[in-house]
Amino acid sequence: MGAVTLCASSPAFADASIQYASGVTVTPRISCQAAKCNPNFATRITSDLAQLSPDYCAMPVQANLDFYAWREFIALNWPANPSTCGADLDKTILDSSGPRVWQTWLLGSEVMVPNGSKPSAWCPDSRTKETQTFDVRDTVLSVGGVLIDQNGRFSRHETRLNEDVYNYLVTNNLWNKAGQRDARIDLPTGPKDLLCDGQCCGSTGAIMVKASWKVLGANDDKSRFYTLQAQLLDVSQPALLGLVGLHIAHKTPTQEKWIWASFEHVDNVTKLFNNPRCPQTPAYNPNAPVPCTQTCCPPNSQTAAKDPKTHTYVELSPAGEPLNRPTQVTRVLPISNALVNKQFQTLLKGSVWENYELVSTQWVDHQGNTTPEFAANTTLETFDQGPQPPTHGKLPYKPFSTQVSSSCMKCHATAKNSAGGSADFSFILGTAR
Repeated sequence: MGAVTLCASSPAFADASIQYASGVTVTPRISCQAAKCNPNFATRITSDLAQLSPDYCAMPVQANLDFYAWREFIALNWPANPSTCGADLDKTILDSSGPRVWQTWLLGSEVMVPNGSKPSAWCPDSRTKETQTFDVRDTVLSVGGVLIDQNGRFSRHETRLNEDVYNYLVTNNLWNKAGQRDARIDLPTGPKDLLCDGQCCGSTGAIMVKASWKVLGANDDKSRFYTLQAQLLDVSQPALLGLVGLHIAHKTPTQEKWIWASFEHVDNVTKLFNNPRCPQTPAYNPNAPVPCTQTCCPPNSQTAAKDPKTHTYVELSPAGEPLNRPTQVTRVLPISNALVNKQFQTLLKGSVWENYELVSTQWVDHQGNTTPEFAANTTLETFDQGPQPPTHGKLPYKPFSTQVSSSCMKCHATAKNSAGGSADFSFILGTAR
């Protein structure tokens, strides 16, 4: 998001009765976090909800972190002004038109560009385009291969960086391998009670979002999705995509191991990526002499095979027909924040956003514990949700194993930059060229 004023001096936080002996009124130092901290639940949609808070507020308990996650979801999905890459305050999240704020941010591939190139400028004119392109690399998950919906189509994924991340990478020459050599990566947090010309500084801290989309077909109710017109380069065709998953990772002053919030479409594991009428045994094994047939849908198992010549997953036949069986997606880690979901879904009623739910908010409590211990998004960690009961597996920790349960924070803690050093929880640094 473009630089915004997150807070300003107000009587609630600045005692105007404090004066010098000369009688000149002094504006005392205010708390930038507190000045925009509103732990009360909003009863209607207003432009205040379009502003990103640099940190959560109130007591450090799960309910307050879940509340903060929803406030971020609303702010990032607020309609954007493409010329500023910030929120358009003349609109509301209830409006159907796009793009949304996070969609105006740069893709990781637009910043971590090849040698001889330069990262894209922030908020380029291209942000006004209504069609987005995806290629074959955007179909493969970090673990397990491709996710296939009940229509037989591959999901697509993207990762975007906010302006704080962009400025840090470009200013410190960290977008390429040479610049990362011997560098200490410490992505920025938001303001720590810092003032700029008497007001709170505009940064919100490093934020990265990762989204997953499905191709909408004849069997999908398009009115239930936030949608995107896309050009799918790997199958050489346009398509209408529906948002099915959104990770929001935010490094804040009190959460330097980031706050990890993950949202999904409410239909993901009931019909979009799951056939409730299909038995789940015997286990599917594509290499077995007699693999599982169409009468069996084992949960969270890869069903696509790579083309032996190109070594890539192929989605459609030359005639445009799906080639692969759907993935039978189930949720291993239950959703435990039904109350806060209901509150915000009611607030968003009448818009497509009432069809999304928070599945987890992961953070560090006052004792230094990762809370909750495990977290997963069924469209982004489909194949590494892990066994039940969940486990971190045997030492050494192997986050990309299907036998280890997903934990956003613990997995990203292993992220390395291109020189092999710590990447401050961001795998993007390791893609430098």
